[in-house]
Amino acid sequence: IEVARAALPDLPHIAVFDTAFFHDLPPAAATYAIDAGVAENWPIRRYGFHGTSHQYVSEQAAVFLDAPLEALTQIVLHLGNGASA
Repeated sequence: IEVARAALPDLPHIAVFDTAFFHDLPPAAATYAIDAGVAENWPIRRYGFHGTSHQYVSEQAAVFLDAPLEALTQIVLHLGNGASA
């Protein structure tokens, strides 16, 4: 970030944290299967990845289905480079 800001000082710089999509995971999904004593002493939690992709696909599915996003129950799959399902 510092290098980009130094090289391009007149442009706006935006950081996107795609893990934010998963900030509200329920405890069962956000908790690692580790010793409870360790988990209590360290702020360790599980996040997902590719949140911007999941958000976009979910929103586009709602548009395609002509339904409110909040009314849909979806399973969204992100396939990246070299992945297969």
